[in-house]
Amino acid sequence: MCETGADCLSIDNAADLGEAKAMVGGRVRLMGNVSPSEIMLQGTPDEVRQAVRECVRKAHDNPKGLIVASGCGRPLARSHPGYRPGGMGAKPEVGHLLHEFVPAEDVYIVATAVKRLFDKHGNRKNKHAARLRFLWNSLGEQRFRELYAQELEAVRRQHPPAFVLAELVEEVLSPEVAPRHDESEEFLQWKRRYAGGGNTAPRGAVFHADCCLPRQH
Repeated sequence: MCETGADCLSIDNAADLGEAKAMVGGRVRLMGNVSPSEIMLQGTPDEVRQAVRECVRKAHDNPKGLIVASGCGRPLARSHPGYRPGGMGAKPEVGHLLHEFVPAEDVYIVATAVKRLFDKHGNRKNKHAARLRFLWNSLGEQRFRELYAQELEAVRRQHPPAFVLAELVEEVLSPEVAPRHDESEEFLQWKRRYAGGGNTAPRGAVFHADCCLPRQH
């Protein structure tokens, strides 16, 4: 990946940032690698700070630089905006905000309330009209919100089990082989097409090392 000329190499949190620095730090800027689930999602603010400091400790002196970031995509947040869905099709429409933020533990409650609202008042006989946006428009915003609030309260009174994020176990499988220098026609064609024709990738390109970097022998 370094040979493509990428400006930055994103290191997955399953890999060791110190080892990545030793292997390729002299050739490319590194980015990573705070755990997106264990730390960014489920960790406390102090744990996030500690993980960031650990990344800085391991690679602050990387010759090509370091960008501290999560070591992969960040999963479902603890809280996020809640929208009444919009839709595409012949009559596209953007969604409408129902909640500024929905805590993770309320995701099931909100989803169940919306489903029950549609079950009672939506049009399930016509598949082309079986959309929340049509119900919103037929009822009007005020009535939609009133009925939704009633369903939300009814679900809360039933005390459904809280939405709990399962603990994620990250298993590292590191291939004990050195990377192969690929000179196949397929790779060279990809390189000419997407990496600027030579050894330089388009400016700003970032490649992500998903899982571990292979060990050098």
